Amino acid sequence: MATVFRSHMRWLPFFALTLPMLLVSAGESCAAESGSPKKGFIMDLDPFLGQNGRLRAIAPGCRAMTGMMGSQPFVWSRDSGLSLMNIPETSYGMGEFLSDDGRVVTGFLSRSESRFPLPPGQVWGHSGFVWQPGGQTHELFRRGILDVDWRGLSADGRLAAGKGQEPVPGAPREDAPWEEQKRFAETPQGREAMSRGYAYNRPFWFTLRGGTTLKKRA
Repeated sequence: MATVFRSHMRWLPFFALTLPMLLVSAGESCAAESGSPKKGFIMDLDPFLGQNGRLRAIAPGCRAMTGMMGSQPFVWSRDSGLSLMNIPETSYGMGEFLSDDGRVVTGFLSRSESRFPLPPGQVWGHSGFVWQPGGQTHELFRRGILDVDWRGLSADGRLAAGKGQEPVPGAPREDAPWEEQKRFAETPQGREAMSRGYAYNRPFWFTLRGGTTLKKRA
């Protein structure tokens, strides 16, 4: 059974979902309260999520959930059912946090390492997104944020927080020839960047309000 967690929600031992394939007569609660056992069952979600699927977050009262189905970010909610995010065939992605009503999801997309292998010790970055199923999708790389590690989403879905990276001005690409990287390392910008512990991409914390208002902190 897929591992389930959310940073600002309690752990849930089993699910009370109203999907036709996952019916549980446990009312609005995901877990039976102490001293008042209720009927229900634990169900293997592999047939629902697929071989590589993951269930990452569940909203209070099991109103919605998100994660990865096959290779696509998904969200399921009692209000609107199942939605899959359209992504390039060369990528995979996952929803990581969702609002209490399931109408806002934050997550990431990345390249498939099986189709685009990298040298040992290197991994593809995570391109962050804020997704409103049936509505807008805000891609953070369009705001100059190269790699995103989401840390939380407010209950109403209006405020998201995470850690990202942005290019150091004048820095070559990480896959640029060694000679080009060496020349940059000898410039004032390169020496300053390396003195701070990075050479190409500067890490920073950020908040994103409403999917559009971005605030950065070093």
